[in-house]
Amino acid sequence: MNYFGVPVSIYTNNDSSMTLTKSCVLDASYFFTNLKTKRPYNYTNDQPDNLFVKIRINNGDCGLDFVTPNLSPSIHKNEEGNVIKYTMIMAGIAVVQMIACGLLIWKLEGNSPLYKRTSLGTLCFLIAFDFFIYLIHFTYWATISAWMAVTFICFFVVAVFIEPVVLYHVFSAYQRRTNTSIVTLLFTIYFWFVLSATCIIFSLVCFPNFIFYIYPFFLMPQIIDNFTARRKYKFNFWLICGLGLPKLLYIAYLSLDPVDIFEKGFTGAMMIYSVVVITIQMILLKIQKTNPTFGYKGNDFLEYNYQCSMEESQLFSHEICSICTEKVSLTPLNGLQQPLMEQNEDSLNSSDIFKTPCRHHFHSECLIAWLKKKLECPNCRQKLPALPDDLEDDD
Repeated sequence: MNYFGVPVSIYTNNDSSMTLTKSCVLDASYFFTNLKTKRPYNYTNDQPDNLFVKIRINNGDCGLDFVTPNLSPSIHKNEEGNVIKYTMIMAGIAVVQMIACGLLIWKLEGNSPLYKRTSLGTLCFLIAFDFFIYLIHFTYWATISAWMAVTFICFFVVAVFIEPVVLYHVFSAYQRRTNTSIVTLLFTIYFWFVLSATCIIFSLVCFPNFIFYIYPFFLMPQIIDNFTARRKYKFNFWLICGLGLPKLLYIAYLSLDPVDIFEKGFTGAMMIYSVVVITIQMILLKIQKTNPTFGYKGNDFLEYNYQCSMEESQLFSHEICSICTEKVSLTPLNGLQQPLMEQNEDSLNSSDIFKTPCRHHFHSECLIAWLKKKLECPNCRQKLPALPDDLEDDD
């Protein structure tokens, strides 16, 4: 970029004569760009016909504002088709996200444990990134094309109305079905929103492309949640493929399309970087499917075993399950209905009886169904640990 000063003299017309009002120097700069791609002109590879000189006039000491089409991203009439193509891509991304949000809400309204596969941090970051996309298009739609209004309206609806509903349902499920306090959940949401907002502000003010380098890490909050909760992660298709991965199309456009109307200047390396980072996180989630703590066996990661031993099951087989109000008893594995004292230990199914940390006993099926709805003892209302994933059917 080259800088130069332009002497300016301002005169006032007084009927018969011109009076010098002010003399000043206007600061200006110019640089060469490719008219077709809107990127800096490459003297080696670009065609001479595409050479275009951009002049930017900065406010000097003249106190005047000069507005030209080259001061902000603009589009030529013959490139209107590129804007329409871009708008269709972004609208498609928004529609996919709307469908994914609808299915997540539908599942979370039921009795599905899908909330365990939906990190509050990941959701907060994806909402913030969609709001950032809305801000970009809301800022530039008047200077680029009216078609941009379609994009910013779609992402405004997604980021402000639809995705927060998903966040509310996940928040409610955690509150209702875990021991996590409301204060902890609210602080989690606050923390991730503040972190995301900081990244967005930094991108808008200091480093315009910073948020695009952070976006591929949207799965890290989910990985951290799985680790701290000792959760054997099961793939959440609609969270990852419905809300997270579609934004890669946006990165792909900025990186690979020769007509980058936002002049971000990304190359294919940006796309490769995004794919590699997301792939590594997907591998970590795959590992957490069988080893949620990556092999770490600290005391904080010990799970509670609800199943009774054979001796304890026989000792408490006379109790009444307060959930179904029927007698707690052992089921013979051979299906023969014989008195308990006549049964061999090897022929009895001790998994029929579950015990809680507060020493109350229930039918395994009754307690599993109860804990899916509320993590507290049916007898004394003491808070109970969550069920292991292999005992909770997950759809």
